[in-house]
Amino acid sequence: VRSKIYREEDEQGRVVSELCRICGGKVETVAHLAGGCGPLMQGPGTVRHDRMGARVHWELCRKYNVKVVDKWYEHKPQTTSRSEDGNVIIHWDVPWSTPATAKVHYYRPDVVVQNIKEKFWTIIDFSIPLDHNIVAKQRWKVDKYQKLAQYFRSEYNVRTTIIPVVVGAFGSIPVQLPVYLKTLGIPDMIGGLQKTALLGTQRILKNVLSL
Repeated sequence: VRSKIYREEDEQGRVVSELCRICGGKVETVAHLAGGCGPLMQGPGTVRHDRMGARVHWELCRKYNVKVVDKWYEHKPQTTSRSEDGNVIIHWDVPWSTPATAKVHYYRPDVVVQNIKEKFWTIIDFSIPLDHNIVAKQRWKVDKYQKLAQYFRSEYNVRTTIIPVVVGAFGSIPVQLPVYLKTLGIPDMIGGLQKTALLGTQRILKNVLSL
């Protein structure tokens, strides 16, 4: 808008560039800032991603009787959390060591829930892409961790499942999300996840546009 409509000029008398003020590589649009700018996605975008993930992690901890704070937004996921009876271990952002022969390229999912008693491991990964990309991103998350799931099954003799939790940067959700949350056995908190994603997007836009 500043470049093409108002044609604002900088201190050197040149028309303000239409390129992103952060990465300088693409035209600056709301969509680019919210989900397409590399430096932003590695910084503020990671914060947004982790806040949404923290909500799911908190719900999982409550489900499996892991001691947590009363309010989810005060929750800080620990690398490893164990249920009171010791039957469930919840890993947060842990890189799994695999042999080169396993050819596992993606070995660091956001969450892995080990149900020792039932010999059932759940791989969970979060994403907040642009809204038009939510279905493709959900599908990619499942495909991404197939090799890791296969390694878990062969190495630890367990059953596995992969759960993608995807919410668009502007609040859209894929139709399968309610099913995935039900599979996890946690409350329907889609509205809360959407709110977390939207607040994160708002924060990114507000901070960048104030520069």
